[in-house]
Amino acid sequence: MKKRFAACAFVFLVLWARPLSAEEAPAPFKVRTVLSRDRAFVADTITGRLSVTSEADTDISIAGFPEGIPGLEIIDQDEKIRVFLGKKNTNYRFRVKGFKAGSFMIPPVEIRYRKRGEKNWNSHMTPQTPLVIQTLLEDNEGDRAMRDINGPWLPFDRRFIFAGISAACVMAFLFLRAAKKVKRPECLCPAHVIALRKIRDLEEQDLVSRGLTKEFFYELSLIVRHYLEDRFLLKAPEMTTEEFLAGLKDSQALSLDQKLSLRNFLVSCDRVKFAKYEPKDSEIEGVCQSAKLLIENTKAPETPLEGRS
Repeated sequence: MKKRFAACAFVFLVLWARPLSAEEAPAPFKVRTVLSRDRAFVADTITGRLSVTSEADTDISIAGFPEGIPGLEIIDQDEKIRVFLGKKNTNYRFRVKGFKAGSFMIPPVEIRYRKRGEKNWNSHMTPQTPLVIQTLLEDNEGDRAMRDINGPWLPFDRRFIFAGISAACVMAFLFLRAAKKVKRPECLCPAHVIALRKIRDLEEQDLVSRGLTKEFFYELSLIVRHYLEDRFLLKAPEMTTEEFLAGLKDSQALSLDQKLSLRNFLVSCDRVKFAKYEPKDSEIEGVCQSAKLLIENTKAPETPLEGRS
C-alpha cells in the first residue's frame, strides 16, 4: 500500500513539475488588434492594425496574410518597428476592401518570436476578428428587380414656363422704360455744319498766339479727318497721312482737285506736327481757309427738311 501511494505521489510531482509546452506558455508580449470599423459598405476601405509590445531583446516577426483573406481584397500591408525606453513596438498595418456583402472573419495572424541569440522561433496566433460588409441596395428582392430607364428630364414644367414668361415681361418693361428716357434728336446735324462749328471754336481758343501752333494744327487736321469719316465713311482718323492718301487714290468720293487740295492740307499739317516747322501767320490762315473750303466743296446737298431747320 505504501509503495502504491509513493508511486502515485511521484507521478503527481512529475506532472506538476513538467514545464508548459510552447502553445501553453504565455507569450512574452502584448498584442492588440484593431479595425478602423467593424461594419463597412461595399468597396469601402478598412484599415487594420496589429500592435505587438515586447522587450527590446525579443525578436518579433509577423507573417501577415500569406494566403490572403477569404472574401476580401488586400490593398496593401506594411510593418514598422520602433524601440523606446527598452520596449519594442512592432506595428503591422493592412488595408482591405470588400466587394460582396456578408459577414467575414479576419483570419488569425501568426506572430513568431524568440529571445535574441536563440535559434528556434516560438509561435503565437492572434484571434479572429469579425467584419461585416453591407450593401447600399435594399434587402427587398422586389426593389432589386430590373427597372425601366427613365427618360431624359425636360424642363417643360409649368413652373419653368411661368418663370420664363415673367422674366421676359420684366426685361421688356425695363427696355421700354429705358428707351423712353432717351431723347431722340428731331434732326441730325449735317457733318459739314459740325466740322465748321468745331473750326470756329478752335479759332476762338487762340492757340497760335499762345504759342501752341503744333496743337492748333493737330486739332485742325483731326477735325477734317473726322468730317471725312462722317461724310464719306472713310476711316481717316485711324490712318497715317500716307495710308489715307493711298487708300483715297481709287475712291470716287472726291474729285481729283479735291484730292489734291486734301493732300496739300494734310502735308502742311504734318510739317508742323512732326517736322517742327514754324509757319507764318499768313500760312496758318491759308491752311485754315483751305480746310473750310474743302468742307464747303464736299458737303452733302441739303434736303428740304434741313433747309427748313
